[in-house]
This record gives sequence, C-alpha cells and structure tokens, in this order.
Amino acid sequence: MGILAAPGRVSLTKDLKWKSPSGYDTMEIKIIKDRANELEIEIIGEDSTILNPIKEKLLEREKVVYAEYSIEHPILSNPKLYIKTKDARPKDELKAALKELQKESKSFRQQVEKL
Repeated sequence: MGILAAPGRVSLTKDLKWKSPSGYDTMEIKIIKDRANELEIEIIGEDSTILNPIKEKLLEREKVVYAEYSIEHPILSNPKLYIKTKDARPKDELKAALKELQKESKSFRQQVEKL
C-alpha cells in the first residue's frame, strides 16, 4: 500500500505511489513494517525536505507517540519514516497529517498569489 494525495484528498493505494496535490510528482513508497501501532516506510528518491514537515505534523497529533525519519547515507540510501501511535492506526495519523500539510500549503499559496 502507498499513499496517494490528489487535490482535496489523501488516501491509501496499493500501487505504492504518492501523487502530489499538483498532480505532477510521483513518489514511490515501500512499506517495511505495518503493525497495529507501528508503521515504517521507505520513501524512494526523496530526502529530508519532504520528511521534515511530515514528521513535525505527526508529532503535533495527540495519538502519535513517536515519529522520526532516518537517512543512513545521504547519497546511497532512501529515507525511512517510522511512526508509533497509541489508540490509533499509524496510516490514519499519517493521512491526517498529510491533509493538514495540504491545507497549509494551499493557504500559503493563496497568500502568495495575492502579492
């Protein structure tokens, strides 16, 4: 399963592809660990630029106990995102965090367009 973010929605898909709200970028996601309260995914071809805001949004969520990402080697390895939750499915918390980021980026873009 992967995560798909299309305009106005974020949902899980089986094709392991992430589609940005703009519809132009595709991000491949590999699930490493998928348990009731733990999720670890590898994000192919990305770096901390995308993972830092996702991690921060996850940590703001009440049911997220732990969220962190790691990159073993900046050139040779893909980043991994680890999420641990209490009384919630990590995938649901990840989807909610992505929705929040999507709203914030849309709001920011609207403000920039007014300049």
